[in-house]
Amino acid sequence: MAGHGLAVIAMQAGVALHVLERRPEQARIALEEIRTASTQALLDLRATLDTMRDATEAPRRPGQSDVGDLPALVDRIRRAGLPVTLDLQVAGATLAPATQHAAYRIVQESLTNVLRHANAESAGVTVRIQGEALEIAVVDDGRNPTHGPAGGGISGMRERAARAGGTLAAGLRPGGGFEVRAVLPARPGGSHR
Repeated sequence: MAGHGLAVIAMQAGVALHVLERRPEQARIALEEIRTASTQALLDLRATLDTMRDATEAPRRPGQSDVGDLPALVDRIRRAGLPVTLDLQVAGATLAPATQHAAYRIVQESLTNVLRHANAESAGVTVRIQGEALEIAVVDDGRNPTHGPAGGGISGMRERAARAGGTLAAGLRPGGGFEVRAVLPARPGGSHR
């Protein structure tokens, strides 16, 4: 989503301003990240607008990300300063396009929320096939008590999961931090509600 791109851009701009005079080489890296994130945000925005114009589920369009793009997303988040682990267990699976896109967006929005709100030291992402479902879990060790399900990002993720035929739950973890869990149908036309 464009919101994720803007969060990364804002964070990297802050880094660039902070290190500009003392470490210009680090400022250059931050500016390169801003360029990459803004280009991706524009592609994502175009894809979202295309989806809104066409209510039917179309094949993947240029700029429409899927689970194969998750390692690059996680790398961008790491470069923004948040250590993230990725456990991606989907090799060989044929996933519905709606599931692929919804899974990517759910992970992207979850990590954006961690960057913006959680005051976390780390996050973990698990995406795996379990039977006929794609299970997604994004957890963080955040210390911000206001990091919770009140934001529009979580309701948007729930709507995205529902449109793909799945479910999403989010909330504070008993030991601290926050967790987003989604279950989406792995096959076209499937439902996991």
